[in-house]
Amino acid sequence: MTRLVFWQDFISIHYVGLMRALASNPDFEIVWVVEERIAAYRLAMGWTVPEIDNVEVIVAPSDEVIQELVVGRLRDTIHLLTGIHMWPYSKKAFKVCVKNGAKIALLNEPPIPGSFLRNLAIRPYHFLHTLIYKKYVSLVLGIGHISVDFYKSVGYSPAIVFPFGYFLDLPAEPVFTKPTDAAVKLIYVGQLVSRKGVDILVQALGRLKEKNWRLQIIGDGVDAPLLKKMAADLQIADRIEFAKPLPNAAALQAIAGSDVLILPSRHDGWGAVVNEALLCGVPVICSDRCGAADFVRDKWRGGIFRRESVEDLANVLTSWVDKGHRSVEDFSAIRTWSENIRPAAAAEFLECVIQYNSCEGEKRGQKPLAPWLPKNT
Repeated sequence: MTRLVFWQDFISIHYVGLMRALASNPDFEIVWVVEERIAAYRLAMGWTVPEIDNVEVIVAPSDEVIQELVVGRLRDTIHLLTGIHMWPYSKKAFKVCVKNGAKIALLNEPPIPGSFLRNLAIRPYHFLHTLIYKKYVSLVLGIGHISVDFYKSVGYSPAIVFPFGYFLDLPAEPVFTKPTDAAVKLIYVGQLVSRKGVDILVQALGRLKEKNWRLQIIGDGVDAPLLKKMAADLQIADRIEFAKPLPNAAALQAIAGSDVLILPSRHDGWGAVVNEALLCGVPVICSDRCGAADFVRDKWRGGIFRRESVEDLANVLTSWVDKGHRSVEDFSAIRTWSENIRPAAAAEFLECVIQYNSCEGEKRGQKPLAPWLPKNT
């Protein structure tokens, strides 16, 4: 039996399904170590702490417990670490793993952009860190293509770097509903802040005045007044509905009743709303700086545009608005494909990666391919 110890800042709903799926495999024992059960800002967003059967959860372990988790079962344990540059417990666990020769797997989003000096220092810092520690790391799971490319670029061998993501299940299976309005229904769900790029979406729609569309924006943030003024200046305010954040079930219902979801972020480590839309059978348009763009590499499920390019987004939007309402065939095809992004599929892929990684030389065989990526990737 393989023991997988997952180190994270708090119990994330984005990984609950994966942990449950892994725990259902009798060959795995799952331990989830967190600094706190739930972060305060997530509680404010309506998150709750889910119950997880067959997973041992350890909250805020002492130094002695961390030591025991690492050295107690060195040979059959893999430590899956997130945030080793940020979270105190992950930092401690990484150091103890290095000191004792434990098996280390890193699970990371790409570094978050920031100030000019931060952006200038990111790559040299990670290059140096990789140079010092890569001999201790047996596996790197990159959250989205940006992360995969980054960790290869700073020195990790492509042989140990694999794509990964966030994986969700819906609380209830969606049902296709026929549109009642002639206009193609577009939707955005998320924060109204600069990073999310909703201003780019509004500007792009300003170029589609002759097309038949309506946009629902569900969310709030400091950019709300700016976006409303922009819509008014572009003379499209009457076609954009601004709605306050909704409980998850209501937001999912709004997504499920839409024709296309758009995530126009300037930077997004992932973008779980992309999962939710695809699981609802709804195509997605997102920027190339969203980790979840990996899920829409095939154009029949949506489209990818260049970050901050109003023109590029307008072109992609035009093709989908011209296509008209989402059909029941579109719904069924996307729903069928979305089995590839459910937690069970991600768990099976991770199991294959771990098995592949444990072999050497010719015994490894062909490198596992993530089920959500095109076969020619």
